[in-house]
Amino acid sequence: MRQYRELRIKDKKYKLIFTVRSLAKMENLLGSPLFAIIAAAAMLPPEQRINLISIKFVWAGLQAGLVDMPEKFDAYDFIDKFCNAGGNLGDLSAEVIQAIIDSGIFTVGVPGKIKRPEMKAPVKESNPSINGVNTLKN
Repeated sequence: MRQYRELRIKDKKYKLIFTVRSLAKMENLLGSPLFAIIAAAAMLPPEQRINLISIKFVWAGLQAGLVDMPEKFDAYDFIDKFCNAGGNLGDLSAEVIQAIIDSGIFTVGVPGKIKRPEMKAPVKESNPSINGVNTLKN
């Protein structure tokens, strides 16, 4: 089951959740695919993800992913209200990225639990061969 991220402005709560349709809307608003950004962000600790994100990215994510918003909703106004209430753009960008990851669409396994590839050093062969012929002389 997809999880939503809860955003608060003072006493009001908002739900941010992504589906295939809302992610497609976000891509259309950005004019570019999300996969490269999400793949890079998924490999970073949350506190470093801010370096990949722009105001337009946060705007598009909120515009596409906030649920039960009025028809004339403007995410730029939402960002201003959030920041005026004591939040910041870094907090919002982290929530948008995490909501995208929680959608499970860009990750392997259970949404919210990213499987990072293991980084292993190359193994040095002790007995190298070419086409099955031992190249070491004993």
